[in-house]
Amino acid sequence: MSAATPRKKSKKGSKPVEKRLSDRKACRFRVTYTILSPRQTAPFTQGTAFTQNISESGINLLVDQEILTPTLIQINFNIPTRPFHLLTLAKVVQCKWNDEAAMYQVGLRFVGILSGEFKQTILRNVDVESPETAEAAQ
Repeated sequence: MSAATPRKKSKKGSKPVEKRLSDRKACRFRVTYTILSPRQTAPFTQGTAFTQNISESGINLLVDQEILTPTLIQINFNIPTRPFHLLTLAKVVQCKWNDEAAMYQVGLRFVGILSGEFKQTILRNVDVESPETAEAAQ
């Protein structure tokens, strides 16, 4: 279960109920981001992140800085099989430290309307890893 997943406990102590809008797919590739509505940083702070998983409704990233909720960020996807970058807006819904990765784990929900082409392109390419991404993952 990702950090961005809202969970609701059932009344009788059984397993939490999944509230996610769509299934997530595990993936690992590099993206860049720009903070658009900062609460704690200078406007338009930029950074690099690595994806953990993605769905039609959101994405989970590993970043080297804390990004507070409900910060709005722009994500730039550089898909190796595409001749151009894909951009989308997302809102931070959760940010917590991940000891295993030694980075912050940020759960984001896509905002606005995503075109069908964007969704299909991203979900079709989640298994694509560039050589630099594979090295960074190790």
